Amino acid sequence: MTDVESTASDISLTWGSRPSTLHLIAFAASVAPAQTAYESASGPVTFGELYSRVSTTAGIFAAQGLDTEAAVGAGVTQTEAAAGRSPADIADATRHAVAHMRARALELVGSPDLGSITGLFRSAVTRHGDRPAVSDSAGTPLTYRELDERTDELARGLRAAGAAPGELVGVALARRTELVVALLAILKTGAAYLPLDRSQPVARAASIVDDAQPLLVLADEDIAHTWAEIDTRFAAPDDIVAASPRGSGGG
Repeated sequence: MTDVESTASDISLTWGSRPSTLHLIAFAASVAPAQTAYESASGPVTFGELYSRVSTTAGIFAAQGLDTEAAVGAGVTQTEAAAGRSPADIADATRHAVAHMRARALELVGSPDLGSITGLFRSAVTRHGDRPAVSDSAGTPLTYRELDERTDELARGLRAAGAAPGELVGVALARRTELVVALLAILKTGAAYLPLDRSQPVARAASIVDDAQPLLVLADEDIAHTWAEIDTRFAAPDDIVAASPRGSGGG
């Protein structure tokens, strides 16, 4: 397994709305072992040192079906148990240390939100911004950073058009790079997307759109013309971007 594959394996363990502290420590130790995880009573503790300290105990806990958070807490408590400190002070210091190491690990992961597609994408942008993210048969490649910028632009335009949580945006684009841009941009607004099959009969598309009542349908000129009888707003992604006010990017 290569270093990149190993890192990818570690990062996948952190995915979720509340990743375990052990998995965050493991990832941080794999990419920045010398970085300080927290300041203990006796001095700084690096992620590499911390993982060595807690991983064995956590493995035993996990094998017995116990929460690995307790193993992390126990490992940190050992470093905070200095002479003259009361149990309450040690417990408080342990809580603060765990919170601090989680925050630092999430900085290395690249996103505080690992429970959503947009949060995971933000992590990838931070860690692999210049790597290829998507390309299509037309030869339109985008790096993660370029994809982030393109989706931010479209998300800004969609928000100006009314896209927001609770709203639905139809998508009837060809399977090219702009389709990926559109889907991710919609998610950045908090809205949901309604995928529409471009090859289906107009009557079928009209029935779906009539039932779903999307805010608008992202489509190219050909589909907008073919489906002109459908009572909805059709808009090309470039037109949405062009009509949007310049402001902060999508999150």
